[in-house]
Amino acid sequence: AGQGIAQSEMEKYELGAPLGEGAFAVCRLGKSKATPDLKVAVKTVLRSHPHFDMKALNHEITIMRAANHPKCIGLIEVIEDKQAVHLVEELASGGELFDRIVALGRFTEKDAVFLVHQVFDGIAYLHSIDIVHRDLKPENLLMVGRDESDPSYMQIKIADFGLSAMKANAKSDEEWSKEMREFCGTQDYLAPEVFKIAALGKKAGNLQYDAKVDVWSVGVIYYIMLCGYPPFYSEDNDMLKMIQQIMHAKFKFHSPKWDSVSSDSKDFIMKCLTVDTSKRPSAAECMKDPLFANNHVFSEQALDVKDDLREFLSKRRKKVLGAVKAIARMETIANFKFFRVSLALSAPMHPIDSWGSGSERSYTARG
Repeated sequence: AGQGIAQSEMEKYELGAPLGEGAFAVCRLGKSKATPDLKVAVKTVLRSHPHFDMKALNHEITIMRAANHPKCIGLIEVIEDKQAVHLVEELASGGELFDRIVALGRFTEKDAVFLVHQVFDGIAYLHSIDIVHRDLKPENLLMVGRDESDPSYMQIKIADFGLSAMKANAKSDEEWSKEMREFCGTQDYLAPEVFKIAALGKKAGNLQYDAKVDVWSVGVIYYIMLCGYPPFYSEDNDMLKMIQQIMHAKFKFHSPKWDSVSSDSKDFIMKCLTVDTSKRPSAAECMKDPLFANNHVFSEQALDVKDDLREFLSKRRKKVLGAVKAIARMETIANFKFFRVSLALSAPMHPIDSWGSGSERSYTARG
């Protein structure tokens, strides 16, 4: 048994249909035999898996136990047996955020603001207890309910803390700094400073990123929510081109797609996707943005996102990008030497609180 992990019997739960399958785990619907109304998600990690890592699993469990917030998936208990470790978690039965948006009859900017505010509520809490998620993406934002008549239908929970970092887990400031230099997450949602540090390698010295990497990720997600396609992309799937766009925050609000979106939403995205981390707001500052003011009036016009979002989801599932983790290394990315040199030349190095102006952004229509 792993140190610090509670033990009990899996017989307490009746396991049902699979909810999903990741690289290292299978997640199934579970029902408590003692309390049949209690439905849970049971994530099973097999000990026989070649990449089974009890230390990493303990790390995730510690973070989930610390993250006690309505907008974070809660850990109910951990059950161990000879074959596997089972994480019994709160059930969010509504599926992924973007699938819900596609399924909605109509989706407005007001709906988008309501949803993204919940995400910032969750990450502001995580950051307040020195937890950085580091892998915020649509797949890790789960809808609580499936019944359209229930308020839980539009409630979100943040999931998957496998790549998260928690300062209290670090044995020293040096170890925490090392964690804040790790290259991890999912490429499309990574902040420029994560790429910068990885590209510099040993030359990065004591440079490190911070919790604002999560703000950048949610900025990307909010952009996609409002239009159905990502701010950074390459028509020919050239990842280096996409990374260059990220490094300079080169994106546009294309007409006519963005014409009905409020200037407050556009300004908010601009703030979240600011390359200079000293000018990028914290999650707590984002919560105070005018976008979330109670008296804010939004257009009732339905956003034209469904077709583009459906295509985006289809492409994403074909790519199966998954999370990558390589400490201060980029050999996993093709043309590594060019990547490192081009980034080093294209974006001058600044202290950790200043990563360049990130001013190359525009409201201009494409073409």
